Amino acid sequence: MATESTPVQLHPVKYLQAKAEGNNGDSGVALIILNSPIPDHEGFRQLYRHASFRLCADGGANRLYDAFRTESDVLPDLIHGDLDSLDDTVRQAYEKLGVQVSEDPDQYSTDFGKAIKTVIGHLPEASDILIHGSLGGRVDQGIGLLHELYREQKFRHPKVRFWLFTEASVSILLQPGRNLLHTPLGIGVIKRNIGILPLYGPANISTQGLEWDVDSWPTEMGGQRVYILLRISYRIDAAYLVVFQSSISTNLLLRTDVYPDMAWQPQPGPVAQLAQCLKDSLSGHDVAAQKNAEQMLRQAKASPDINNYLAYICVTPSPPEGLDITSYHAARSAAAIMLKNNVKSNYKSLPDESKSYIRSTIVSGLRDANTQIRNFAGNVITEIVRQGGILGWPQVLPDLLSMVANEDGQASNEAQDGAMGALFKICEDNRRALDADYPNQGRPLVYLLPKFVELTNSPSAKIRSRALSAINVFLTEPIALTAKENIQSLLLQIVRLTSDENDDVRRFVCRTFALLADGMPAVLAPHLEGIVDYTLAQQKDVQNEELALDAAEFFFEASSTPVLRDNLQPSLSKIVPVLLDCMVYSEDDQLRLEGDDDDADVEDEAKDIKPQFATSKTSRSAAPSDGNAQQNDESKTSANGYAYEDDDLSEGEIDEDDDLDIDPEDEWNLRKCSAASVDSLASHFGGMVFEVTLPWLMENLQHKDWPNREAAVLALGAIGPGCMNEIEPHLPKLIPYLISLLSDQQPVVRQITCWALSRYAGWASHLEGSSRQEFFEPMMDGILQRMLDGNKKVQESAASAFATLEEAANKELVPYAKIIIQQFVRCFGRYKDKNMYILYDCVQTLAEHSGPELAKPELVDLLMPALIARWEKVQDESREMFPLLECLAFVATALGTHFTPFAKPFWERCIRIIHQNLEEGANANNLGSYDQPEKDFLVTSLDLLSSIIQALEEPYSTELAATAQPNMFELLAYSMKDSNNDVRQSAYALLGDCAIYIFPQLQQYLPTLMEILLHQLDLSQAAEDPETAFRVINNACWSCGEIAMRQEEGMTPYVDRLLPKLAFIMLAPNVPESLNENAAIALGRLGIGCHQQLAPHLSQFASPFLQAMQKVGWTDEKGHAYKGFAHIVLDNPQAMEQCLLDLFGEMASAPGLMLTGMQADGPLQSFEKVLAQYKTMIGAGFDDYLHNLPPPQEQALRQLYAF
Repeated sequence: MATESTPVQLHPVKYLQAKAEGNNGDSGVALIILNSPIPDHEGFRQLYRHASFRLCADGGANRLYDAFRTESDVLPDLIHGDLDSLDDTVRQAYEKLGVQVSEDPDQYSTDFGKAIKTVIGHLPEASDILIHGSLGGRVDQGIGLLHELYREQKFRHPKVRFWLFTEASVSILLQPGRNLLHTPLGIGVIKRNIGILPLYGPANISTQGLEWDVDSWPTEMGGQRVYILLRISYRIDAAYLVVFQSSISTNLLLRTDVYPDMAWQPQPGPVAQLAQCLKDSLSGHDVAAQKNAEQMLRQAKASPDINNYLAYICVTPSPPEGLDITSYHAARSAAAIMLKNNVKSNYKSLPDESKSYIRSTIVSGLRDANTQIRNFAGNVITEIVRQGGILGWPQVLPDLLSMVANEDGQASNEAQDGAMGALFKICEDNRRALDADYPNQGRPLVYLLPKFVELTNSPSAKIRSRALSAINVFLTEPIALTAKENIQSLLLQIVRLTSDENDDVRRFVCRTFALLADGMPAVLAPHLEGIVDYTLAQQKDVQNEELALDAAEFFFEASSTPVLRDNLQPSLSKIVPVLLDCMVYSEDDQLRLEGDDDDADVEDEAKDIKPQFATSKTSRSAAPSDGNAQQNDESKTSANGYAYEDDDLSEGEIDEDDDLDIDPEDEWNLRKCSAASVDSLASHFGGMVFEVTLPWLMENLQHKDWPNREAAVLALGAIGPGCMNEIEPHLPKLIPYLISLLSDQQPVVRQITCWALSRYAGWASHLEGSSRQEFFEPMMDGILQRMLDGNKKVQESAASAFATLEEAANKELVPYAKIIIQQFVRCFGRYKDKNMYILYDCVQTLAEHSGPELAKPELVDLLMPALIARWEKVQDESREMFPLLECLAFVATALGTHFTPFAKPFWERCIRIIHQNLEEGANANNLGSYDQPEKDFLVTSLDLLSSIIQALEEPYSTELAATAQPNMFELLAYSMKDSNNDVRQSAYALLGDCAIYIFPQLQQYLPTLMEILLHQLDLSQAAEDPETAFRVINNACWSCGEIAMRQEEGMTPYVDRLLPKLAFIMLAPNVPESLNENAAIALGRLGIGCHQQLAPHLSQFASPFLQAMQKVGWTDEKGHAYKGFAHIVLDNPQAMEQCLLDLFGEMASAPGLMLTGMQADGPLQSFEKVLAQYKTMIGAGFDDYLHNLPPPQEQALRQLYAF
């Protein structure tokens, strides 16, 4: 017992302050963990680290396991009690980890009493016992605990001090006498609130250091003054003590509030004020209130408690005073959104206390009765996990799974739904992190995936379907490793679920099959027949279009996968008719489409026009590959039939550009998916699909109902390319019938017919004589006429179809150019903004394939006024400028010198747009209040400058460059340094074109431009976005070679830096071959003027140079490169010892006409000098040496060169 001279020193914050990890705890300190939740993980860790012996009292082990199951460093030393509350799973888990479990069957003592006895037995020197989870929960249990505590303290262990911890307070028994309580308020651990309660008899209390001290204050249980709630004085700091005196030998229970992570409490005033601001921020009808609220919310962000208040408002269903329930719901929604955004942008900088409060609070939002609030709470939880990492909140997954499974029997249906939704979002946003292998932790998905499988057996259909949707997250490419390892057990459960009658479950079963067909088709192959029958049955349920669509997705994926596709052949007669039937518009769609009227004169709204992005035409190459690149027409199918495009959004994600008024025809649906599947099957099986399709076509092509006719036309287009051999004999009858449908009363029939005809444009455009007049010309004319249809969707489809026809027909359209351009001009006069974009595509495709034929004066006089009129109408900042500039670039190239009269205004406007864009970009970089400009304006303007320089004769292009204001080459330098890869790609293309066409103007700026170019020749810059970065470096290599061709000896200052950069790119293994080749060509061209500097290094790069060049077709660029290389060889012929025959082989492969045609610019004379040099060096054995070449090469070498 303390005396007047020796007061008891009490430090309530000691065990709540951080203690270094890795030690064995404080000597004589033990921790007892009772069967109460552990919401404050960080606070508990401090208690754990201070203890040198930790004991779980029976069910306390369940609580510890729930909180720290993924943390192997938080283990008890002993689990003790009668074990009636200990979960078997928990016991087994801890025993595997070496934790001792002991049972005491004594029914006349409590788990707490047993725990005290056992702790003293294991730690006889115990001086302090920390008890976690002591005074919460039931009243009788709390009183019973206090009784035992009093008995243990007074009679059994008077020298041991017992500390009782909850998430918000610490309590201790004060012995009679003086007690000095250390209260360091400034460190943010202890609060100002203190409570005193007498136990078992009267007490007389005096205090010093409180805001209102008491002197000789009598109190006892049952008396008038039982419980004293006091406040520590503001005047006291860490150097002061609070003194308690008890003149009667009665123990006192002292409770002081603390600041662990869970202890923050909102104040009513700020709650009401913030909720009002949040509500007003959404108030569109009161602009003044909205602006004021937004300003206050911006100011509130500076408050350290703002995120705590947002979390509290989000999860608290009762409105504060002054707000009705509807307004408060809006405030709660706004709070959740603001909290999620704050977490997204600032989570790592939030105080740990705030993080813990948000984590512990937001979970309760999942239990809310309102679905929207549950979803918002799930979004916040997902964002916390995303920003803090999976291990930053290890308890969230077990807690959510426990809630979904209703393990404690207390979870409502709403809570289970909210928790399952949050789990799905976490999986979707953290799929890679969940499958990652963490040291000493393993993969979280190993724990999570079996739980999801269990949940697919839930009695709730909603839980079953959502658990399956979560599993599907990990079956999306790239499939998670854990899913691959467990694929057979997963597949077994999916097969079991095929008997489920719930529509949503069936949907996700079909989706699982589709995902596996794409990612792991081999596992489905043994079960394919049963899967086909199941998915067909689901697809036939067209009343449930979502289910039918997911079923159809399986056939789309399976028909695209060789492993499964070949095995579909026996089932084609079952599959194809179902797919064809699903291509007929639904009744709802029919009603919607029948209401489509002529709307060609109705102005487009901004929401009708999809965002446009520039597509660069500026990939330069001095090294054309063998073969032609296939044209990708998929982009032209989306508006006219079906599309294969993927929107790159994960399941459940919303595209921020989506509009509530989105056209249903633009969405991926059952009809498009079925058509795409038929197309894929037809491409592989050809005639077999045609045989199954033909009866259906015969029945529906001339059907009295337009939906059947329309579907038949769609089917005819879908099977066209794949079944061309089988269908070609029928085309003389089918094409005229399709052309007749271009006049159908239903706009949607005219629309799909345009697309279907374009699928046969390749066949029709290559007919000759009367057949061309009979089929191709009516097809072309019919589509052209529909380009001026009274319905804008038909116009769009016709324009897109005609662009496809132009691609297929190529030069065959030249005789019809005048008729085509006349129709284009009429379209320019009638089209509204949206369809104008497709019209530009038609014009540029015609220019691309007609080339100089478009430069006839009568064609120029037709086309250019229409383009100029549109050019003058479109504003600089309009996104329509992108396709317009692209179109003009193709037109300028096609017209060549005939573009000269029109060039100046186009040139000057491009210069202005480039200058404005670069200036806005500089402001955005230097001043935070400016937004970054659209880089596509730069890309398309630079591309048009390139096309104009190529088109005009040198004096005219030189004049334009010389008179440009601001200076064009200074703008070019800034563009070459831009952070955007597409901008730099176009800039280096323009640099190379300037070198080719206006080199004298360029030359004076080379010192600046070459330094920038040297910096760009660095493959390390391609790490973030290799595809676009490689294109930039490719153009830089190409432009470097063009400059070297003309600067010749003037490249000397740069050679020592260019050689290692170009050689490194030429030798790089994991880059496109065209990049290796262009680097080699640039290096060879550098040798034209700088061969003496390069010759000493020849042995190091000769062999890889020749290997790269062997893959390049013979062009002037290759000839220039070999001319320079030959000069280098002549300066150091001994360096070619290991690869001389490779050089001779290349020389032998050069076309004779090219060699003579290039004259002095070509390698002919240099090659002959090389042969003469080696003939002299080798001497009489030279002819024998040439016999080492294959005979055809030796013969060609002797025929081409005089030596």
